[in-house]
Amino acid sequence: MTTRKLLDKLLGSKILWVVVSILAAMVLWVYVTLNEQTETSIPLPNVQIEFIGEEALRDKGFLVTDIETTSVNLTIHGSKRALSQMSGANVTAQIDVSSYSRANAMTRGYELIYPRGVDRSEITLVEKSVEYIAFTIDQLDSKMVEVRVKTVGTINAEYISGEATAEPRTVRLIGASKELGDVHHALVTLEYNDLSHSIEGDYSYVLMDNNGNPLEYYGEGAEPEFSYKTIQREQDSVFVRLPIQMMKEIELAVEFVEGGGVTGPNAETLISPATVKVAGEPDVIRTLNKIVIGKVDLSSFATTFEATYDIKYPNDVEPISGQTEAQVKITITGVQSREITTNNITVSNVPEGFEEVLVTESLKITVRGPQSIIPMIQPENIRVVADYTAGEANTAGTSSLPAQVFIDGYPQAGAVGSYRVVVTIREKTMAIEQEPG
Repeated sequence: MTTRKLLDKLLGSKILWVVVSILAAMVLWVYVTLNEQTETSIPLPNVQIEFIGEEALRDKGFLVTDIETTSVNLTIHGSKRALSQMSGANVTAQIDVSSYSRANAMTRGYELIYPRGVDRSEITLVEKSVEYIAFTIDQLDSKMVEVRVKTVGTINAEYISGEATAEPRTVRLIGASKELGDVHHALVTLEYNDLSHSIEGDYSYVLMDNNGNPLEYYGEGAEPEFSYKTIQREQDSVFVRLPIQMMKEIELAVEFVEGGGVTGPNAETLISPATVKVAGEPDVIRTLNKIVIGKVDLSSFATTFEATYDIKYPNDVEPISGQTEAQVKITITGVQSREITTNNITVSNVPEGFEEVLVTESLKITVRGPQSIIPMIQPENIRVVADYTAGEANTAGTSSLPAQVFIDGYPQAGAVGSYRVVVTIREKTMAIEQEPG
């Protein structure tokens, strides 16, 4: 058999390839085993310090503060197999604080906790960056601090801002007494530009020291990054309100009861001050165009009227300029006045069975109206009616009764002032008829 035929026969044998595969697997297993058992050293950076038993410590009224460092750097030696399962992320340095029961400064060693499945006998700690950890067991305390609101921005020129308030006005903090002692108040900051509406809503706050410096700050993310680690808040936000009111200059006015031959256009009115500045909710202020301070009966005076009125502001309207009263002067123009004496006096509403006897037999009446009409009015055009039911006494006797003046035929004219008529009311005398003798 030639060499080539022998080689072809061996390569085509299944038994040969089985034997080769087994030998290759044995060689690989020996290599891996020897490699895993080879020892080396690796660094474990940033191994986190972990305090266990903090919940039990807090139940006693204490907590851990002033931790000297939060991580250590280690170098460990061992087999490659064991070391391959470890990193700075799955190895922790633990300190048990559950047994402590008083405030004190502490320095303690730590126990290294390796991942499950790692044989500690295969590992040797070569180097520690820190041997002992210094920390403090501090008293757990609480504190109520004032909530302040700071406003930053501009208000629209037509509006005015009120006082910014927070509800509740204080918040409760829980933490180490040392850290709580540095907290002076809680601060909410409202920022805006050209503001024209009220602000209402829940806002977070920042803890501030006595000098107005923040004890915490907000990082790039949404969550706050606290300078003071132990402080916990009973609530994370407060309800803040900044009321914004609309300002407006409002005209003062009086209402007229027309009469005495004049109407509103005849009443030249001067009010001082003429306007006042007010503020209020925009929906209220926009519809407010004037404030009526009083009502004047134009028939109650002849030519000039002067009075001082209190300015009564509507509900939900706040006076800004501060005026509380106004002086009013009214001058009657464009009409003529004339005094006319009349004896055309009657009494109305005299009870049945009674009769009136006029004590006032004539009255001098001031009439007023357009200049073209006043000279034409005669005494017979004036009628005075005294009302018995409106008098001060509704029994027999003499009374002063209020009287109403009518100017017949001249509806554009009217009487000026008020008038009274003195009347005696008596029982009617019955005439007795005599029978013929």
